[in-house]
Amino acid sequence: MQTRLVNAAIRYLPTLALVAATTAVATVRAPSPTERPTGFTNSTSELRINLGSDSTVLFTLDAQRAIRVDAHVGGRELSYDLRHCTLPSSLHVDSMELTRDDLRDDAYRGESFTLLFDVGSEADRQFGKLPRVQLSWLDGTLVAALITRQTSWTMGFSAELCNPAVRPQVSRRDILPAPDANALVQELRKVPAALPATGDERPTDLLRRRIYDQLFVTTGSVRALARGFRDPEVEFRRNMALALGVLGGGWWTLDGTKVDISAALPELIMALNDPDSKVRSWAAQAIGDIGPNAAAAVPALLTLLPREDEGSRNSACIALRGIGPAASAALPALRKALSDPSNDVRRFAELAIESIGDGP
Repeated sequence: MQTRLVNAAIRYLPTLALVAATTAVATVRAPSPTERPTGFTNSTSELRINLGSDSTVLFTLDAQRAIRVDAHVGGRELSYDLRHCTLPSSLHVDSMELTRDDLRDDAYRGESFTLLFDVGSEADRQFGKLPRVQLSWLDGTLVAALITRQTSWTMGFSAELCNPAVRPQVSRRDILPAPDANALVQELRKVPAALPATGDERPTDLLRRRIYDQLFVTTGSVRALARGFRDPEVEFRRNMALALGVLGGGWWTLDGTKVDISAALPELIMALNDPDSKVRSWAAQAIGDIGPNAAAAVPALLTLLPREDEGSRNSACIALRGIGPAASAALPALRKALSDPSNDVRRFAELAIESIGDGP
């Protein structure tokens, strides 16, 4: 499955493919064999599916539409309320797959489960494939609910399964405990400092989701992340910049939740001089998420525009666009960037100029 796409006109990640972490990453035990249906029973109110030797998935139905899923897998009870989700009425039992994985290292042990299945009728089939649903749990908590539709013979687009406009408005504080901020930030050493380019999410990606969700509700998380920029390990500094962009960007959560990350602005400005291009780029984008209150970063952002790496130049333009009219001092440099050899830099520079206005 392919993951959510991020609007490139707003956010640019120079390298989306997963990279090998250079710090201690949670090791993954060889996954259990994929479990597929061995039998099922169906009635007007429920669909019960047996998978493998000891797993059961039960869909509660209302007018032939699934409104809830309950699963018994590996001794765990998993569930998810589907009443507020855009799930087509037809569910294809023969397409169902269930996978299990263990995450293990010296400091953490977790267990993930992913349920995949096709939905919809022949009218929903695009480029030979029906829409495919992914439900993923980590340590018994749902961390991903996606539906993927094919957009070409080789690519698909994934969206959140549930519509934030109609789903129950439950505070993240109501469903997640808030651990110590510093300890939570240290958990980011266990995940690669990059988002997956495809939807073949590994257990480490599910762990990332859990950490990010907890960062949203943990007091002091912004300052804890900011302190991480002083760490000697480049992979950890990349994770700091990426996580601050997640908190401040509004693109990670279903409902567009944002956290005010302005308390990290001094460290983000410092990170613009980091020797690593990804740290610089992602720090710049996080600065743009702060908006007009990040005007103090404009001089430092301008130092990125002459950089050789395209990612720094792109991200500087994106950040200046986010700051808006308060970045008017950047207009001469942005106008010069309209002649940059990179199409992306020219496009982002134009968007920044439009956001800032005519200026002097």
